[in-house]
Amino acid sequence: PRTVDLPTYAFQRKQYWVEPPAAVAPGAGGHDPVEARVWQAIEELDIDALASSLEIEGQAETVGALEPALPVLSAWRRRHREQSTVDSWRYHVTWKQLPDTAAPELGGSWLLLVPAAHTDHPAVLATAQTLAAHGGEVRSHVLDARAAERGALAQELRSLMGDEQHAGIVNLLALDEEPHPEHPAVPAGLAATTALVQALGDNGTDVVLRTLTQGAVSTGAADALTRPVQAQVWGLGRVAALEYPRLWGGLVDLPARIDHQSLNRLAAALAPAPAARDEDQIAIRPSGIHARRLAHAPATPRNSGVSWQPRGTTLITGGTGGIGAVLARWLAR
Repeated sequence: PRTVDLPTYAFQRKQYWVEPPAAVAPGAGGHDPVEARVWQAIEELDIDALASSLEIEGQAETVGALEPALPVLSAWRRRHREQSTVDSWRYHVTWKQLPDTAAPELGGSWLLLVPAAHTDHPAVLATAQTLAAHGGEVRSHVLDARAAERGALAQELRSLMGDEQHAGIVNLLALDEEPHPEHPAVPAGLAATTALVQALGDNGTDVVLRTLTQGAVSTGAADALTRPVQAQVWGLGRVAALEYPRLWGGLVDLPARIDHQSLNRLAAALAPAPAARDEDQIAIRPSGIHARRLAHAPATPRNSGVSWQPRGTTLITGGTGGIGAVLARWLAR
């Protein structure tokens, strides 16, 4: 028997069966031990080990001809290894289209949180219509996104929800893109959503919260990002998912034009277990439901002629510790 490391995060679902590694034949993408010894000898500038690996120990002339090339080959190998390592760090966001499923029943009581400045917004009306059409009892509650405060909101929600069982909470506060009156650099909808998540967390709410935006993400070149202000809520959502895993139900981005098919897809996204897909970042588009993915990004070929010459002001997000500080110095140079 042998041991394996168990997950450190309680909600990370992963199988931990002990499985033997798949055997890979040399030359089929695996590691050829002879080739590995050759490159090790080159990297260590060990001509004797290289001669042994190449089985040319007794060929003094050949060995002598190889020795001057070792430093060049060693440097090339090191650069190639370092570049391959860096290239493996490259990721980009992609969107995977999911198959449509039958619109589910959304029974039970649903709390719909609406920004006071957008009570008649098409997305608000469409969401309420979707919940009602699929069996849900809609309880709309209007909040002033520009005055939402954590403590007061927690008390308001306790009074509002009481002991009643709710099937879910749908948050549309992100629709308010106006600047917060006290913090003009922050959209009111973003500030209100932050306060909402904190307030629900303070209350120990076990009802799943889903946050809706409209036009906040782009699923591809043909899908324009029309509401970049609302995109900030997506950044918040990825943090909220880590800090409040039981509460946070995910993000759903609505299309600019909401038709009947979009309503059915919204119902699938709002279902207690979204089509059993465990998706928490979804964009609904005329072409279907798209789920956000993080995929390896191919490296740009060295001889492509494509390069980036920084000019003007560059914004580095996420702090200046670690890689941020190194990047800042590189940009300055």
